[in-house]
Amino acid sequence: MKAAKSGKKRAKKNATRDGMPRSRWFGHQLFTVAALSALVAAAVFAVTPAGTWVLRSEPVGPHAVRVLRQYTCDLSNYGYTGPPVSIGATAILRPAATLETGFSPLFLESGPVSFATSAATLPASVASKLTNLSEITLQATIPVSGVPAATPVAKIWGTVPNALLPTGPLRQLQVVNAVDTTFFSRRGTAWLRAPAPSLLFTPYRDGSALPAISCAVVPGPVTSVHYTVQGPASRAPVYECASTYRSTPYISPLSMSIDASGTRRVGQVLTVTLSSPSTGLAAPAPNVATALAFTGQLPVTGAQVGEVVLNETTPNADAPTFTVAGRLPLKKQGAVTISYPQKFVYTVYKQTYKKAIFTCTLTSIRNGLTVQVAP
Repeated sequence: MKAAKSGKKRAKKNATRDGMPRSRWFGHQLFTVAALSALVAAAVFAVTPAGTWVLRSEPVGPHAVRVLRQYTCDLSNYGYTGPPVSIGATAILRPAATLETGFSPLFLESGPVSFATSAATLPASVASKLTNLSEITLQATIPVSGVPAATPVAKIWGTVPNALLPTGPLRQLQVVNAVDTTFFSRRGTAWLRAPAPSLLFTPYRDGSALPAISCAVVPGPVTSVHYTVQGPASRAPVYECASTYRSTPYISPLSMSIDASGTRRVGQVLTVTLSSPSTGLAAPAPNVATALAFTGQLPVTGAQVGEVVLNETTPNADAPTFTVAGRLPLKKQGAVTISYPQKFVYTVYKQTYKKAIFTCTLTSIRNGLTVQVAP
């Protein structure tokens, strides 16, 4: 409770210092009131009845590349046929990357790209149709080529929750310090090719999506930024996860291992344990998450066919290793292979705010554990 109150005080201070919010509100307060500010820092269309909040930009490193482009927004979904509405966008690309996997990058600023726009004033006829919004999301991508990555694009993302939206018309759109999640699967080189071809804003009212606002980049040169990817090669299974926490899919190698204990003989029962370190399922949001839950099945093939059911909730949300176990009755003699789950649901519970649910599907082929069962 004290931590939550402290987070509120810091969020309030950061939101008003020098008359403007700060740009960097991530950290262990993500799911407190400061968490709402953190999401604004991730991608802010921070609009109040009085206008747009202006956030400070992050400093650009000496080796970063800044790519500025103009976009033309299509407002025809709201009946607008007047002069084009433009918005400027700047992508800041830092040409260095390390292998990052697991869920923790989702709850911290991650990836080599920062993204910000100028403020775009919406025509009154459009703004009048964008009242009492519950959320606004942003989606954009920057192509990635070179060394195989877990995703072929750098996905720019962000959201503005209901608490930070005006009850009146949405008069302006502005994104400050939007972030991406780009995960490389091995060391080597890669290129990010800016700008993002388009921006997609989706407003929501009472949880239901309203017509999207799409903004296309004005044709111009493409800037290719060379990346040196450092870190150990990842041989972990790769999963694509949809979630209630963010609008764009999350793709990443997730480090896991499978172990079995018990007598490996027909008629006996093995205890099968799926373990995962911080580069996988462990400690996704230190000092913030209160519990973690996992539901899924490990496919069983070979001498016998079936599955090991895993369904467990643990309060050890900050432990360095996440484990979940199930039982496998041994019915036939021979080699039995226990594989990584084809699909699972992973839930991060928070003390104050709505839980984050990730539904993950395996996108790579990785064998798990093979055991020999005696008669």
